[in-house]
Amino acid sequence: MKVCLLIAAVLPCLLKADGGAVILRQDTSSYTVTVFAAPLPVQTGPSDISILIQKRGSLEPVLDAEVEFVTSAGSVPATHGQAQNKLLYAAMVDMTRAGNIPWSARANRAGHTEEVSGTLNVGVARARSANWLRFAIPAPLGILLFTIHQYLAGNRKKSAILIIP
Repeated sequence: MKVCLLIAAVLPCLLKADGGAVILRQDTSSYTVTVFAAPLPVQTGPSDISILIQKRGSLEPVLDAEVEFVTSAGSVPATHGQAQNKLLYAAMVDMTRAGNIPWSARANRAGHTEEVSGTLNVGVARARSANWLRFAIPAPLGILLFTIHQYLAGNRKKSAILIIP
C-alpha cells in the first residue's frame, strides 16, 4: 500500500486510468452519454477518451453498443477491452494538432445510432523533460539547504565553546 502511494505521488505522469475529467454530458433520445478525457488539459499526442453510455430513463449502463470517437483526423473505435472500468468504452486518440478540435461520439445498438458532439480545446504538449523538472529540482535543493544549515549550525557550536585555562 505504501509503495503504491509513493508511486502515485512521485510518478503521476506514468499512471493511466479510465475516466479523467468530464468534457460532455448530454442526453439523446435514448441515452445519456458522458465523455471523459485524460489527461486534462488535453494536449497534442495520445489522449485517453472514455465514454459512458446509459439508458436515458433508468441510467443503467449500456454494455452492448458499438462506439466510436470521431475527429477530423478519423474515427477510432472505443471498446471495453481498452478500458479498465468495464462500464466505460475507451479509446486512445492521437491528437495531431492544437486548437479547437470538433469531435463526435457515436453509439450504435441494434441498428439504432445516437450521436453527441462537442469541441475539444487541445493545447501544445510540453516536453517530457519539463514534466520531470518539478520532481528533480526539490530534492537536490532540499539537500543543499540542509547541508548549508548543518554547516552553519556546526560553526555556531564551535564558536560558543569557551576554553578556560
